[in-house]
Amino acid sequence: MKKNSQRQAPPKGRPVAKKGHGSKKKRKDDSRLEGFKTLQQVAGGPKPYKFHSRIPVPEARVLTEPHDTCPICGRTIDNISGAMCSAQGYVHFDCALESVRASSHLSEGDKLSYIGRGSFGICAKDEDGKWYIKERISYEDQASYDKMKAYVEEHRHG
Repeated sequence: MKKNSQRQAPPKGRPVAKKGHGSKKKRKDDSRLEGFKTLQQVAGGPKPYKFHSRIPVPEARVLTEPHDTCPICGRTIDNISGAMCSAQGYVHFDCALESVRASSHLSEGDKLSYIGRGSFGICAKDEDGKWYIKERISYEDQASYDKMKAYVEEHRHG
């Protein structure tokens, strides 16, 4: 027996799609999306415009670096924001870290870390593997921190 090679007619009222042409409209390639910078533009929103403020912009304040000498290493401090204030004067952060490391006794597995506000901490892991601060070492006190902050404010201009 041969199978019926003729196609059945579609029900009345429905258009017939011709083979090879497809019943859907062909989509244009996505080149029309080039040049858009925001999704709002793709959706048909307004194009951005260059913003012009009437408010005057003040000049940026510039810090005059003190270029003090570090009493620990003897090199010049080029960036005051990366320095710490000790009893001897301004010191590099790395020099302060090494001086605290030399004066503290670290056990095996302990780490020395800066924990903020002029303090270092000896950190260790507990049984669960979580870090905790074993000992807090204060390097900068509040008075020296305030002195450094006042120095920076005094030497800002602009």
